[in-house]
This record gives sequence, structure tokens and C-alpha cells, in this order.
Amino acid sequence: MSQHYPRIKILGIFALLSSLVLACCGDLSQSTPGSNVIQVITTPIQVERLSISFDPSVPQALIQVVDANSPIKIAEDGANGDFKILPDQEAGEMEWIYTLVAPFPTITDEVASTQLRDFWSGDRSEFAGVEKILVTEETALAIESIWGESNPDHIALMDEKNILTRCWEEANTWAIVPFEELITQWKVMRIDGQSPLDKDLDTQSYPLTVRYGIQGDQNLMQALEQENIDLSDWIPFTNRDPQKMTILIMTGVTALVRNTAKKMEEKGITYPAEEIKGLLEDADLLHISNEIAFSEACKTPEKGGIRFCSAPEFVELLEYIGTDVVELTGNHLLDYGAEPFLYTLNLYKEKGWKYYGAGENLEAARQPITLEHNGNKIAFLGCNIAGPMSTFATNKKAGVATCKFDLLDEQIATLKASGHIVILTIQHNEYYRILPPGDQQRDFKRGAEAGADIVSGSQAHYPQTFIFIGDTFVHYGLGNFFFDQMDEPKKGTRQEFIDKHVFYEGRHINTELISAMLEDYSQPRPMSNEERESLLQDVFKYVKWILLE
Repeated sequence: MSQHYPRIKILGIFALLSSLVLACCGDLSQSTPGSNVIQVITTPIQVERLSISFDPSVPQALIQVVDANSPIKIAEDGANGDFKILPDQEAGEMEWIYTLVAPFPTITDEVASTQLRDFWSGDRSEFAGVEKILVTEETALAIESIWGESNPDHIALMDEKNILTRCWEEANTWAIVPFEELITQWKVMRIDGQSPLDKDLDTQSYPLTVRYGIQGDQNLMQALEQENIDLSDWIPFTNRDPQKMTILIMTGVTALVRNTAKKMEEKGITYPAEEIKGLLEDADLLHISNEIAFSEACKTPEKGGIRFCSAPEFVELLEYIGTDVVELTGNHLLDYGAEPFLYTLNLYKEKGWKYYGAGENLEAARQPITLEHNGNKIAFLGCNIAGPMSTFATNKKAGVATCKFDLLDEQIATLKASGHIVILTIQHNEYYRILPPGDQQRDFKRGAEAGADIVSGSQAHYPQTFIFIGDTFVHYGLGNFFFDQMDEPKKGTRQEFIDKHVFYEGRHINTELISAMLEDYSQPRPMSNEERESLLQDVFKYVKWILLE
């Protein structure tokens, strides 16, 4: 892994006397007879008189950072500066990460680097059904610096602002974009099992890592070092710093009751998570939507019915998987009244978990929670539309927040103005269908138009489809997580989505879908390739992207 970036290494020697005279603003001592070494008098260096130039393949994002933050001036077009940044795959210490992307509703998840590289050069006529890969001219030059010249029959140059639209409009058209240009409507392809969305990405072996180095005069660099001037203070070493990344994993319905509770008693409290835990470990923040209160009165699992509560020791399962945030918008939180519910709130407080969507009264229930991780400010808001009335909080009664959209509009606007990534989760009416009806679509659209970055349905026992409204990612429903609905797979209640949201420098840049299948009334497991393809085919045929004016 390349997460530490040392002082810039100088790759070449220009030994330009005139540059040194201008740069150091002092005289040079005479060299020793018979020696070609130029010794610099220890005169203070005027950094603002130095200049830097760039190879055409250098990303504009890198150039813009240097231009904005560095006292070193940018050399005029076509001119060589005192330093030059250029590709150097062997020794370069700057890394720029590129991503192979497709429109979000694309079934394929992964490709082999050998196939991609052969397609780039024209040695392969197709792969994964792809007919064309779109790149900007700058990206083409960057990839050509490591893979050689591209085949124009396969690789098409296009302006950056048109690439996304063209890929969504044209079948079998993908793109390669720099990591900093990722947005929600893309699906990031794994290459040889690796994805830039993984925090532990091995950038040394990842095939779309382009490395750059700096050439400059050795004597000038020695003088800079003597003056304790470090170019790395102004030149970014990467466009993908894991210390600026936050991964939030969101899950669907959890209800540790009935047959799930029975299995936990028989096989151990952590049994439901044993097959899925590894897929959750990438999370910096793990969200659980637990719809049931804990109570000492619930030691014996219910055999049927829909009046639920869980044994307090079952909270160990939520600890085991690393819970950070608990959503409390569920329909059954007050099935046994206020006392178990308030006991549950205190239990979460003792664990240090943040919760939202419910509270000791209506005002508390409607309050957002906020977190900050790696510089990313994140806010959660949640509410319930479906009821029942007995679940709702009032000014004097504990319970769940009802959805008041005018208030949500104001809260979202305030949170966005303070720099938060806003996640709105809604407990809507339960529809056992992939494409929800108009009332659910309308309410989720309202949240997106208010400015939420993510709108997610927490009511679904059946996985539902997606929509992009502007840049907002809307998932109508993830399906169950830990709940005992073991209907036939074709009925959907065993199928589960787990959403891996990636935030970077204050933006929601992408979402990766994890898919699971429920077994033994309690235990989700990773889907097989065939199961996953079937689920994605079912939900992706409804995905669309609405551009907001």
C-alpha cells in the first residue's frame, strides 16, 4: 500500500547555470579546477522566482493545486521551468489513481487487467460486452504513459462534461476517469479484484495507478534542501488519500425476533453475522436499522404474530458487527410500550452508539445526529410515514418521529449550509415489489429535491430499485438484514442489499452494492455470482437518472 509519501526525489540533472543565478539571486563560487561541480553560495533562495512546467499528461487537478497553493509560478505554455513534472512509472513518487467506470445500472462487477489493457491497445476486440471506452485527451495521455498508444477504434476522446451522459445513453460504453471525478451515477469496476473504493487499495499493484516524478537541477535542489524548502508542501502526491475517505455501510431491516431469535438461542448470539461480517469490516461507520426494542420481559422468542421485542443480551450481535449508528424509525419499537423503548435508548447510550429517528419526545425524535470522520461531516435524519399511531412520539410521549416534510426541508438546508453530507432515511409503507408505487416515489423525490445526498428506504422487506435525482442517490429499499422471512428467493424477502457509500473531501462520490441471501431464518451470506446477477437484472431495469433544473 502507498499511504506514506516521502520527500520528492529528483530524477534528472539539468545543471542550468542561468537558472541558478535567477533562482538564488546571488553569485556562484568558482568551481574547483578540473571539477564540474557547481557550489551554491548560501544566499537565501527566492522561491517565487522559480517556475514549474508539466508534461501534457499531468492531470489538471494536480496543476490547479500547485497553481493555487504554491509560490512557484507556472511556466508559460511550451516553456521548461526550473522543475518539470512528468510520467515516471518506475521511480515517481506522485500517484494519480484512475477508475474504470460504467453507468450505475451495469451488471458486470469486475474485469481482468489483461483484458482491459489488450482492449486499450487493440489486441482484443471486446471484453465484458464493452464496445467503446471514453476518455478525455488528458486521461488518454496519462494511460498511454503506462500502456502505450490507444486504439482509436476502442478508445474515444471526449470532453469531460459529456462523458457521463454519453455512457448512459449509449449501450456498451464505459469510461476511464480520475478518482477525483467520481460521482454517484458511475459504477466503479473492480480490476483484478481491486477497487479504488476500498480503503486498503494496493496502489503499487493496481493497474490504473499512474506515477509522476519531478525533474530539476540537482544543485538547485540541494540548495532548496539546505534552505529547508520542501516542494512536497505545495505539490499533491496523490488524488486519493485514504485519510480523507469515509466508508459508511447501511443495512436493511433488523428484527431479532421469532425464528431469528430462536436460532440465536440455539447456535449462539453472533451466529447470524458469521457469514457476512467480513463484508462489513471495511466500514468506518456501520448503520443498523433496528426496528425492535430490547426488554427483560422478552427472554422467550415469539412463535408468531407481529408484536415484537428482543432479549437484552441480543445486543451483543450488534456489537459484534461494529455498529456505530442505529436508526429508530421502525414500526415495532413501542410494541411493548414506552418502558422497553426508553430502556433501549439508554442501552445504546451506554454502548456509545448514536441513534436517530426516535426519542424521549417529538422534539428529540426529530433531531438529526451529526458525525465527523476524516474531515467528512455527515448528518442523519429519519422519520416514519407508515405508523401505526401508537408508535409516534408526541410532545409528551416517547416514540418515533413522524415525517413532516416542511421541517425536513429546513433541516436539510441548514445541514447542507454547514457542510454536511445529509442522509435521509424514511420508514415508508411496505410494498413487496421492486419498483415502488407513486406515493413512495413522490416522498423520496421530495427529500432529494430538498438537497439530501442520500435518500434511503428503511421499511423494505423486499429489495427495491434505485433512482438518481440530480446528484442524489435514492434507494427505495434495501430489503431485510437480520430478519426471519424465508420465502422463496423469487419472492425477494431472502434477497438483501447492503449499501457501501463512499465519501471523500466532503462529497458522496460513489456507492458500491453488496448483495446477500438469507439462510436458516437468520443468517445472510454473500450471494453467488448467479444469484447476484439475477437480482441486479431485476432491479437495474428500473433505474433512471432525472436531471434537476
